Amino acid sequence: MVTGSKQEFLLSDTNFTAELADYCHLSLLVDRDCVQWAVTTIDKDMVVEVGELISPSEKQLEGEKTLNYNYQSVSLVLRGTPTTIIPSGLFDASKTKQLLSLTYQDWQGELKVADLPELNAKIVFAEGNGKSSNSALIKKLRAIFPLVKTYACSELLIDAIMNRNRFERPHQVYVDLSKTFCDVYVAGEKKFKLYNHFEIQTDEDALYHITNSIQQLGLSLEDTTVYLSGDIEINGERYKLFQSYFPKISIHFGFELPNVSKELGLLRKHRFMALLNSYSCVS
Repeated sequence: MVTGSKQEFLLSDTNFTAELADYCHLSLLVDRDCVQWAVTTIDKDMVVEVGELISPSEKQLEGEKTLNYNYQSVSLVLRGTPTTIIPSGLFDASKTKQLLSLTYQDWQGELKVADLPELNAKIVFAEGNGKSSNSALIKKLRAIFPLVKTYACSELLIDAIMNRNRFERPHQVYVDLSKTFCDVYVAGEKKFKLYNHFEIQTDEDALYHITNSIQQLGLSLEDTTVYLSGDIEINGERYKLFQSYFPKISIHFGFELPNVSKELGLLRKHRFMALLNSYSCVS
């Protein structure tokens, strides 16, 4: 189990209390090296707290007061988890483990299957892999919230991307970035065109995979809008590198994310886009 965590990020509305939590939705996101959460009031679609713990222990999760309130509903999103998409007509439940192992030899944890009705497909995902120690954290969060609903991050992003592209739009590329992986999604002309997960070690690795994904669909690097979220900052070195290759670049996905209270005005929505999007999709 990874230990030695720190509170990387916490913004909270002073009006948020344990009593208010009864009327809120709690969104949890478990990444390879962190746990994030967002509290959203169900009556106003308003985010009142966002927090993040880096490499937390189970004991530290137990000690986080926000994670000890009662909520009207709770969702758990797994980011960077081993995932594969299978057309519904080819889906065979008895072969899901075999199919996932073709791409990920080190996946672990419980295997889950969800529908992607917009794609007429199934998404299969596991709780963790050998590159992280998050399986114990997931087990702990399920013990704290027994009725939690679990989703793959890519499952919710595909749903949001298809909702945004339900009308005629030019091709657009959506990239969710981490330090160790990037997920690339392409949609356009009211169709979902591509999803790929790539393990990376450098920013140049991510650049190569994004560029290759665009070009394999016959799209222009100069004319295609590339939306970035996750581990990237405006005018940071990573952003400047990508901007030099993709002139039409943005860190705002354009999703219908919930509003944030005025006390969370400093919130970098693009950093927590996957987390905030989970409320829009499951609410």
